[in-house]
Amino acid sequence: LQCGLAARTELSRMACNCDADAANDREGTRVTKANRNIPSDFLLLTTRYSRRVVAGWGVCLALWGLRNHPVDGRDDVNEARRPEEMMTDLYCVFGNPVAHSKSPVIHAAFARLTGHALRYEARLAPADDFAGSLGAFLAEGGKGCNITVPFKEQAWALAAVRSRRAEKAGAVNTLLSGKDGRLYGDNTDGVGLVRDLVQNAGVLLAGKRVLVLGAGGAVRGVLSPLLAEKPACLVVANRTAGKAEALAALFADEGVIRGTGFTGLSGQQFDVVI
Repeated sequence: LQCGLAARTELSRMACNCDADAANDREGTRVTKANRNIPSDFLLLTTRYSRRVVAGWGVCLALWGLRNHPVDGRDDVNEARRPEEMMTDLYCVFGNPVAHSKSPVIHAAFARLTGHALRYEARLAPADDFAGSLGAFLAEGGKGCNITVPFKEQAWALAAVRSRRAEKAGAVNTLLSGKDGRLYGDNTDGVGLVRDLVQNAGVLLAGKRVLVLGAGGAVRGVLSPLLAEKPACLVVANRTAGKAEALAALFADEGVIRGTGFTGLSGQQFDVVI
């Protein structure tokens, strides 16, 4: 995953907005007055995690304050926990479906690398009651969570404070329960995808024709970072053409982008398909 450093920087900026009379240092690794609204262990841990970045798209490293016990993560196979493990902070990934998620395995690996006892689970939320599942999780003492399909837009609506990129995306893949009782939301989908493509895979996007399939919350989160790479053209294609067209119009001020239905792709060629 390529989003640790970016998440640290973004949340430092959010903290500054909440407390304008102080500022983080340039690298965002020092806890200052501006960080009051962001847990200090998050700022420390994301600094550590950013040094151990691994490739991956679709799972977020920016889980604020990660301190979980490594488990498999599926509701039906979570390992039995010893009493002392119940005292560790609780984190999870919400989705429907979610049993396939590699987030628990990935974060367990991060925990081992950094010497932290973390408890991270995969939780299946009902399609019609994500808010209820999130509320129950927070009532259990949950500190933060990742969000995957189909709940990213609902998570955006529930976040009291949103990062700039999450605000524009209209989708959130990371929620933090702040010490002030508010939910903080961020979206690292795009920065993680772009860094993986450009830095790890060596895929240059500048000047290329890029096709993105779908127009849901995940796609909303990646368009700004993709357009920032200055592709010659970015086409969003969706089964419902109107949804793709509306999404393209929302990001039209950031670069050359258009929306279309799948049938509108006939005869076109692209350098990169996402």
